Amino acid sequence: MKKILVALALMMGAICVMGQDVIGKQLTNNDLTYEITSTSTAKLISADKNITIAYIPSTVTYDGLNYHVDKIGYKAFYKCQLLTSVTIPESVTEIGSAAFWYCTSLTDIIIPESVKKVGQGAFSCC
Repeated sequence: MKKILVALALMMGAICVMGQDVIGKQLTNNDLTYEITSTSTAKLISADKNITIAYIPSTVTYDGLNYHVDKIGYKAFYKCQLLTSVTIPESVTEIGSAAFWYCTSLTDIIIPESVKKVGQGAFSCC
């Protein structure tokens, strides 16, 4: 019994360490780039400057694992001047400072009630 518990504990530790290896890694899907921020979350960190419509998914997949998108980072959509529409999922709780700065064509954005923090100047010059 002791051997089984030790083996199980070692396996669980290996799984936790494996998940930590991806923190800080980046992935790009549909013109949006994300950074893995924990073993279960990711932050949207940038968008292609020519994007016109952004649908932010609630989860992204990296190496077969799903991560909840919980933040839109600092200047994530900075100067995306062709961007007209953004849909933010319920998984997002924070919009970073200057996230949509100079998105001069942005006319339609859906911000869910889950967003509890909006950084300074998040929508400046829109």
